[in-house]
Amino acid sequence: LEALAKAHRSLVIHGNYLIPSEIEWMAQHRDRMSIVYCPRTHAYFGHDQYPLAEMLAAGVRVAIGTDSRASNPDLSILNELRFVARTHPDVALDEVLRMGTISAAAGLGVDERRGSLTVGKRADLDRKSTRLNSSHVVISYAVFCLKKKKKTHHNTTTLSHTLPPLSFHA
Repeated sequence: LEALAKAHRSLVIHGNYLIPSEIEWMAQHRDRMSIVYCPRTHAYFGHDQYPLAEMLAAGVRVAIGTDSRASNPDLSILNELRFVARTHPDVALDEVLRMGTISAAAGLGVDERRGSLTVGKRADLDRKSTRLNSSHVVISYAVFCLKKKKKTHHNTTTLSHTLPPLSFHA
């Protein structure tokens, strides 16, 4: 880790078994170092529970990655984020979303051009869709944030989590 910290920017891929002092050290160097956590690959290999909440609480910049098709069924960042939301209930949903957007962009050094819905940045939201508008983004965001559903006595579902704020700038 010390050798990587001398670089202008570095990514620590996986970071599966960092000890607390290494996590603290990573947090102290977050200006140029990031962890790339590949959640479904981590689960595929049966590693111990990932210390995601501890890393975030310490101030480590964590980005979400997908690793490879050898250990991941679809290489979908959105599916990775959904998996994190399900398996790390102690991590706030807005933080989960941040790990797949602005934290990932910052780790790659492109956060001034990408990673958030901000005037002047590229909105690389969905390369398959040619008719994406803010309504689609809000709906997708709401669907993503539905971490849990609660059954009511009428067998309908209601939200059991308040959505984090999402704003658009004209």
